[in-house]
Amino acid sequence: MMGDGAPSRAIADVDGFNLYNGIHDAYDRRYLWLDLVKLFEALRPRNELIRVKYFTAILIDDPETQKRQAEYIAALKAAHPGRVDVVVRATTHMVRTIFRRSGFRTSFAMNADGCVDPRLLR
Repeated sequence: MMGDGAPSRAIADVDGFNLYNGIHDAYDRRYLWLDLVKLFEALRPRNELIRVKYFTAILIDDPETQKRQAEYIAALKAAHPGRVDVVVRATTHMVRTIFRRSGFRTSFAMNADGCVDPRLLR
């Protein structure tokens, strides 16, 4: 809280790639359509949430995923006009790597040049 009793203003930055993969890995598809504005308002009730900045990348090799991603972003913006900014960092290819012997699995994104984009590592 500020000194005058007014709530502190806040902006939530969301890494969409890590959010999606974290939810998908932990809960399958149950929470993929998460309302980010409501989530942050619930987590920080004493703050005035000004905006959610949703950082993402567009997967260029999966039209169905592109469609679902566009629908999710449109739904967030429609539910909270002027409060959700989407920042598209790059177009990427999703690569899933599974090491069979250890059972370790990881996901990462590659940019259009085929290089791993360090901003999108998980």
